[in-house]
Amino acid sequence: LSSDDSLADKLDEDIDISENDPKIILQTLQSSLKEDFPDAVSSQYTLKYVPESLEDSMNPAFYMIPPVDVTNNNVIYLNNSQITDNLSLFTTLAHEGYPGHLYQQSAFSATDPDPLRQAMNFLGYVEGWATYVESYAYDYAADYLSAGTLSSQEASACTRLSWLNRSVNL
Repeated sequence: LSSDDSLADKLDEDIDISENDPKIILQTLQSSLKEDFPDAVSSQYTLKYVPESLEDSMNPAFYMIPPVDVTNNNVIYLNNSQITDNLSLFTTLAHEGYPGHLYQQSAFSATDPDPLRQAMNFLGYVEGWATYVESYAYDYAADYLSAGTLSSQEASACTRLSWLNRSVNL
């Protein structure tokens, strides 16, 4: 903000990406992550929506860790009432899907770990990873912004500021 005071005005204009289809976003994320991460181990997932009766009490989204004996049964739930814009949808799907929880879990399962290790959960590790890779998603989202009215430099600055704001709030 100190190097470009017009950036605050751009963010006030409700900058948002054009894509709002979760399946297309997940495909985009799978393609985008190839620049920064090894190929995704599993591209299989089911996208479901939180029942309306539970929307008020659920997170914006969550990834269901698959059973030990069916490691490719990946499910992501979205809560329509909690996701207010397409940029949030994009970064949330990165957190839950690629390169987030789904990617992390499928990569771990591909190592054929002892089933006991599959049953254990280290929240700081899995949430730390998913939060870390969200920063990449903001960079990936800049491509959508630069396809619109913003230059690629402005789009990158806007998504970077959005990520920094998210980090401060976390």
